[in-house]
Amino acid sequence: MNEPDSQDSSQQVSAKIDEIILGLKWMFVLLIVLISIPNIQIALSISWFAKGFAEALPGMMLPLVTSTLITLPTFFCLLAFVWPILGLLNLFYSKRLQFWMIGSVIILFMIGLQLDLTYMGCFTPFFSGMVAPESSAK
Repeated sequence: MNEPDSQDSSQQVSAKIDEIILGLKWMFVLLIVLISIPNIQIALSISWFAKGFAEALPGMMLPLVTSTLITLPTFFCLLAFVWPILGLLNLFYSKRLQFWMIGSVIILFMIGLQLDLTYMGCFTPFFSGMVAPESSAK
């Protein structure tokens, strides 16, 4: 008599676990999309920053990150679009919980790393040479 009850309760527990896993997947989808939006925006504006460097900082040595961004803007734009696609494919096609959790965290880290490096590369040249003005009256 207890066997049908235990099967029903295990099916209910299994259904609840499936709902929790689905909720986690949608949370990761939201995180990947929300972090990818500024990453894509800043990657698409690299050429605009390159023009600004040429006009505002003529002849100035640019930091390595900045010169790499200016040299390979297409590569960084492609990466900005590839990371969220890989993340979403990982979430929807990985079968094991461990694989899509670890894969999603790695992809979120890579998106954040690219976002951070791109921001640093785009904004550092404007602020690296700024020092307090010298007073002309000595």
